[in-house]
Amino acid sequence: MYGKSMSMSKSIDIEFSNVVYEIQDGFRGPKKQILKGINGYFKSGEMTAIMGPSGAGKSTLLNILTGFIRDKNHLRGKINYINKERNKITWNEYKRYSCYILQEDHLPSLYTVNEIMTISANLKMDNDIDQNAKRIIIDEILDTLDLMKNKYTRTNELSGGEKKRLSVALELVENPSIIFLDEPITGLDAHFSLQCVKMLRKLARKDRTIICTIHQPSATIYETFDHVYLLAKGRCMYEGAPKNTVEYFANLDLHCPKYHNPADYMIEIVNKEYGDFDDLLVEVIEDTKAVWQFKDKLSMIEYKDTRKIDYNEEEKTSVMVKTLSEYKKFWILVKSSLIPLQRDWTLFYMKIFIHFLVGTFFGLFFLNVGVDCQESFTNVKYFVVIFLFFSYTNMITAILKIPLELAILRKELFNNWYQLKTYYFSLLIIDLPIKIFCTLVTCSISYLLSGQPLQLNRFLMFFGISAMTTSIADSFGFLIGTLVNPVNGTFIGSVIMCILLLFEGGIILFNDMPKYLYYFSYLSYSRYALEGFVQSIYGYNREKFPYSDDLTYCVFLNPKIIFKELEIDDGKYSHNLLILIVFFVFYRIVSYFTLKRNLSST
Repeated sequence: MYGKSMSMSKSIDIEFSNVVYEIQDGFRGPKKQILKGINGYFKSGEMTAIMGPSGAGKSTLLNILTGFIRDKNHLRGKINYINKERNKITWNEYKRYSCYILQEDHLPSLYTVNEIMTISANLKMDNDIDQNAKRIIIDEILDTLDLMKNKYTRTNELSGGEKKRLSVALELVENPSIIFLDEPITGLDAHFSLQCVKMLRKLARKDRTIICTIHQPSATIYETFDHVYLLAKGRCMYEGAPKNTVEYFANLDLHCPKYHNPADYMIEIVNKEYGDFDDLLVEVIEDTKAVWQFKDKLSMIEYKDTRKIDYNEEEKTSVMVKTLSEYKKFWILVKSSLIPLQRDWTLFYMKIFIHFLVGTFFGLFFLNVGVDCQESFTNVKYFVVIFLFFSYTNMITAILKIPLELAILRKELFNNWYQLKTYYFSLLIIDLPIKIFCTLVTCSISYLLSGQPLQLNRFLMFFGISAMTTSIADSFGFLIGTLVNPVNGTFIGSVIMCILLLFEGGIILFNDMPKYLYYFSYLSYSRYALEGFVQSIYGYNREKFPYSDDLTYCVFLNPKIIFKELEIDDGKYSHNLLILIVFFVFYRIVSYFTLKRNLSST
């Protein structure tokens, strides 16, 4: 029964007319048209190739049809989505049955084919379907795409052709009616390219609409397509079956040489190697457009009224099963993220080892400064160093993390694996506990070696500030990573760290700060972190330092003097901890919306 359900697909045709897309050339420059009022009709059960030379507008058209481009300020035109009963369907309904496979095969590297297929099935199928049924469906898809022999192979060990087929397999779990592919054979040799195209044609025969862009295919691959849509300079130059290409151009007195690849010949024509025939080709297409247009007068769906998509809130329903709740998807993401932790020792064990090593170094550099009255300011420097380490390391790694996952995230969000908020909260649950545990390792060792008070409540207070410093730095780095590229992000993050140190109050005392700069310190979380460290070690009626015979005089014999010198109020630990929590929540909320904006603008 499962094999039959997988072979069935909802039939959807796409018709578009007068599609115009233009971009601004510079800040105040003139607008440049990428697509110039093109028309087309792509049928279900067929594999359509959008062809053309570089800069023709192939990827732009594909992105418009998929919804990747949806800027109503630069895009005009009408698009019709027609089901098998020849009734129009809405944009939201259309999106339920479509998926987009990008040119680059963005796959997580530490999963096997079976594992990542299982994750896809768990995210897209309801719990009403048991695991045995899911395994049957997965095996059927892998067998259809000739991936059964790679079922237990890691994705980073697959060939280019196998990765492309796996990218398709991951989306077939939801049984989409329309599959868009951007340059599916780029980077593949002739054998794998032909294998990939034949696989796509096989999928199209099951009443799916397959639309892909392709630059210049071989003659064998060209003949495999059912329908060709030729673009040049944003205009349609040919639309029809590959087998009719030679005859079509011969009727225009453009004769393809014998044994010459028709696909190459078309590209040569639009590249003006035989003269400028662009206007002629466009005129012929316009004269014969009744061939592909619908005869019945279906009302068109205005683009500007139907492209209000929210990656994060829109729901898609599988053709085969009902949609899984986001709460269940959240726990699936959390559980699946444990697999890389078990396989890549650098993700966990190396971090623990390095934090252990750093904690030891800190403890040796500041050995017993916590019990020495005369080393009180050195102990404050220890707080500064601890703050710097936790802030800088976590901020920089967070800045670099999101750009590495952005391509996978964008693909999975668009193809309805989960909503953005589900991914965001799962990432928080997965990453922060590991980082906080590493923070605990460094704190514990350096705290003991540096001679801080051996009181559980003081250690927990000290660790609480350290954990919040780690969490805030991670959130702030995540925010920077969603705004700029990694190169600029690491530079900006480093500069911000220098500024935070200046306003911390440990290097430049608040007494020595100019008044007009002093007030800016209230906007820096570093100030509250340092105050929390000082209060946890010296506050709350800590006893005086023990007097020894070799101690002649120490101004900090009473710990309260330290608060006076640093201009810090005693007894406000909870106040500082609460402000740090507010910083954390604020950065997390802002990061979510900047990430959402980043995904929406690309």
